[in-house]
Amino acid sequence: MRRDLVVVGASAGGVEALRALVSTFPAKLPLCVVVVLHMPSGGSSALPSILNRSGPLPAFAAEDGAPLRPGRIHVAPPDHHVVVHDGVLRLSRGPTENGYRPAVNVLFRSAAIARGPAVIGLILSGALDDGTAGMAAIKNRGGLAVVQSPDDAVYPGMPESVLRQVDVDHVAPVAELGALLAGLAGEQVDVAEMPPASDALRVEVDVFLDDAGAGFRRHSPVGHRDQPHVPRMPRLARGDAGRQHAVPLPGRPRVDPGRVARRLRRWPGERHVDRAAHAGRKSRTLPAHGGPVARRRPRAHGRSVRQPGGRGTGGGGRAPQVPPPPRYARGDRRMTEMLIETTDFAGLVVATPAGRLDLASYPSLRDGLLKHAANEPLGLVVRLGPDFEVASTAMYAVFSTVWMKISPWPDIPLVLLAESETHRHELDQSGVSRFVPTCTDLAAAIQVSQGPPPRRFRRVGLPNSPTAPLLARSAVREACALWHLPGLADDAVLVVSELVENAVRHAHSKSSLRIELRRDGLSLAVRDDAPEPATLVPALPLVPGHRGMELIDKICAAWGSTPSTDGGKIVWAVLSVRGGE
Repeated sequence: MRRDLVVVGASAGGVEALRALVSTFPAKLPLCVVVVLHMPSGGSSALPSILNRSGPLPAFAAEDGAPLRPGRIHVAPPDHHVVVHDGVLRLSRGPTENGYRPAVNVLFRSAAIARGPAVIGLILSGALDDGTAGMAAIKNRGGLAVVQSPDDAVYPGMPESVLRQVDVDHVAPVAELGALLAGLAGEQVDVAEMPPASDALRVEVDVFLDDAGAGFRRHSPVGHRDQPHVPRMPRLARGDAGRQHAVPLPGRPRVDPGRVARRLRRWPGERHVDRAAHAGRKSRTLPAHGGPVARRRPRAHGRSVRQPGGRGTGGGGRAPQVPPPPRYARGDRRMTEMLIETTDFAGLVVATPAGRLDLASYPSLRDGLLKHAANEPLGLVVRLGPDFEVASTAMYAVFSTVWMKISPWPDIPLVLLAESETHRHELDQSGVSRFVPTCTDLAAAIQVSQGPPPRRFRRVGLPNSPTAPLLARSAVREACALWHLPGLADDAVLVVSELVENAVRHAHSKSSLRIELRRDGLSLAVRDDAPEPATLVPALPLVPGHRGMELIDKICAAWGSTPSTDGGKIVWAVLSVRGGE
């Protein structure tokens, strides 16, 4: 397998960055480029025609079923997610993510599952953090992570978020990205070493694949489809009855009122309610001894029960026992809503979900918890009561997803309150308890949420330059201030300075810093490309130098050097939280 796919995400300031990017592409780029740019949901996008004029490669509005071919640029249309599946693009109107449709995370996750190490993820200018989780999925599957330099971006929020959370392979200004991608294209990758996709990642992608292609115009291999997409003004055509009908713009789905009506009639949950109400109005006009039974009885949603006045008693037949569950997400009738009851307790929010957690209700629970966390309470406690059940243990990954999303902001503690032994056992099996603490009663959950956080992390990419120690010290001080560790700040700055300076002086390569806070310690890990392990050299009398690692050995609770999978090494050190406080 060769690297043949580039997925690009951008937001504010992304149009100029994309124009500059495609202008540097060679005419025969052996890569298929798929672009997601945050845009309003209404109307059409002129981005394909803009990119056509800016570079040598043809740009198209992405269509459902379009194959992935090298040398082409596919642009996500407004109000449509783009999903990579089985060598083609699928369009979906699934739920919004981070408030956007299309969303960068949706494209990146699907590309990670579909192509694995053959994918190159690229993040350009944009605000907030859309694309960070998707880029992490690409890296976990063996792909490459490329980020526009934050100093070169108009809005550096998205590039900086990726640099903090993901081990990025390349950081460059947009003027150099075209040549960089061309050099990475066509590299041979080993599929045998590709890590398997996690159940949580597959769940995230399946949520949008369930709605892919519904009501959208399919891709046609006819010749004129291969021409670049150029928006035209709508024309008026005269129908058979002499009325005028507007012809939709090319690239947009046609709306068939008859198809919409038939689709609505396919849902018995909505059909039988109206008929039941209609039958109820008619029943009041029937004589007291009972009237004729309606020819067509209303179908019930699921199991139906016999009314007191059923057959043989002069009644009206069967009626629905339980109304259909509410539907989640506008435009997607297959997403069921997970009900969440909340209670404020001493500044904490105690959320109690009720219902069955499965593929259909997963986005509802995830988005609901994120909305409560966005109000910045002192902590978020999720109570798993008797009314909460899961389809499989893989569904518990929703709590790990919420923990990862709220770690950068609003950075509040997340605690699970599992009252039953079954829930606690399933949480241990799923591995969620490694990231999110689990308690058995509310008092213990409140105590954990008010104490030091169980686990938080940050990741920072560092250049191969003398400014790397300065960036590392700034990141460590910011993390210690944010995590309320003022007593550890000075020791952590001294340790990280020595680790990063050694990487710059001896490895002569770019490095990355991971800052992680656990229950008992603050760990600092620096990865570089040099395979030689770090060793403690005894200091010689009257000879300057050689005292940095000796200081680390005296200050830290533990330190060491570990080989990394890419041929380099990771030098790590752990500071005791209790001793620092």
